[in-house]
Amino acid sequence: MTARPLVMTLVLEDSLALLAEKLGTALALSGGNCQPEDSDLFFSEEPSEVAVAVTICSTCPIKKQCLQVALDSGEMGVWGGTTYAEREPMISRLRFEELPSLDEAKTELRKIMSSDAGELATKYRVERRTVQRWRTTIRSSQYAAELAGVRV
Repeated sequence: MTARPLVMTLVLEDSLALLAEKLGTALALSGGNCQPEDSDLFFSEEPSEVAVAVTICSTCPIKKQCLQVALDSGEMGVWGGTTYAEREPMISRLRFEELPSLDEAKTELRKIMSSDAGELATKYRVERRTVQRWRTTIRSSQYAAELAGVRV
């Protein structure tokens, strides 16, 4: 059984934005159609109010980003034109409490990029080629490369 580092799971699942959100650097959801509305409407359990909230979302310019925030954070209510029940099967397995700090992520990414591949393979119980794939993936992800201090 392998022990892939969590930071590599974030890179491989293109979920580093989730880490950024935890750290307060995520996209601010301002300018959405819901902003002038009563926020209780988007958290109602009343079917008629849920329908109104979904309708308001239908033409929202940030609908996709809003949906992603809800998927990443497991938010309740109507987000991105979907209800929690509709999103539940899609919600990210990664939760905020499981995420490393920014410093921990940087340190781990830098270790993956600079440590001996054989040592890393032993540490994480993977093959050397897996470590090489991780390095390639980090280089190909702009945010991961930036955190790792790698030039792309």
